[in-house]
Amino acid sequence: MAEQSRKGIIPSGHTCKTDGSRVENTVVVAEIKALLAQEFVDYGYLKVTYYLQDELGYQINHKKVYRLMKDARLLNVVRPKPKNKKQWVKELVPKPTAAFTYWEFDIKFIYIHHLGRYAPMLSVVHVYSRYLIGWMMQWSIKKEDVVGFFDALLQDYKMPNEIYVRCDNGSQFESGIVRAYFQSKGINQEFTKPATPEQNAHIESYHSIIARAVCRRFEFESLANATEVFSRWELFYNKERIHSGIGTLVLY
Repeated sequence: MAEQSRKGIIPSGHTCKTDGSRVENTVVVAEIKALLAQEFVDYGYLKVTYYLQDELGYQINHKKVYRLMKDARLLNVVRPKPKNKKQWVKELVPKPTAAFTYWEFDIKFIYIHHLGRYAPMLSVVHVYSRYLIGWMMQWSIKKEDVVGFFDALLQDYKMPNEIYVRCDNGSQFESGIVRAYFQSKGINQEFTKPATPEQNAHIESYHSIIARAVCRRFEFESLANATEVFSRWELFYNKERIHSGIGTLVLY
């Protein structure tokens, strides 16, 4: 008996839209390329699927998007590249119950290529929405700078009666002046335990995003140049970026 072979289904060369029209896959790929060409977009196939469905009205699932992006070599490639009594975190992941009640903050060092120097950037994110509440970048961030930074934030936003802020054990954060400042404002400051970045996961995730979406894409000429780029990034991140961690990424 002759051996029989089974042939797979030939993938369709077009994609349907919700209005009933049919679009060639080459056009879909071109629209994906246009999306990924945007200044800060670092999306993988799941977020691209969400964009195609929600923004462009395609009837397309993530498996097909993965195939199209793989064939076009558009998939993301992962490149691998720490005294006084403190209030330690009690929950591995913060559990905010109202807007602006739980913040995480940390410092990331940004490389200024043309000067061969690193500049510290302090960022604060709202845990529940991943909203970037504020950031500052300068050649040096001292404990007094941290106090002034948070004092400005508290004036910019209408705050709830109870706020928790979570940070690691950096010298600026655990200093007496910073802790006394938070106490004077009725803000509960929590410290993550040493070598447990997962307890500050939201700000760690944010810094991973900027490493991928900003730092790998730009060679900064100066601190002013980096500040200008991150100002644009803040607008994109808070107003346009698709955030998969807060339930906005819904696929069908």
